[in-house]
Amino acid sequence: MARGEFRTLDITSDVHGMIAPVQFLILYKRCTSVCAVNSVPLDPEQFLSTQVEILLHGLATPHPSGPASS
Repeated sequence: MARGEFRTLDITSDVHGMIAPVQFLILYKRCTSVCAVNSVPLDPEQFLSTQVEILLHGLATPHPSGPASS
């Protein structure tokens, strides 16, 4: 943040926001392990990959490369 690479944010909230998906996976595994059948299986690697993608790029659509079309 001091070098201007990242905008100024509350570090504590940011850290909690980044570890929350892992905490969710732990709870998800614990809660669904007591069920005989999990009707909504979750791939942990895909879930975390999606979380990282959202963290790095947000929910915005990618900008087309090249000159703007008229």
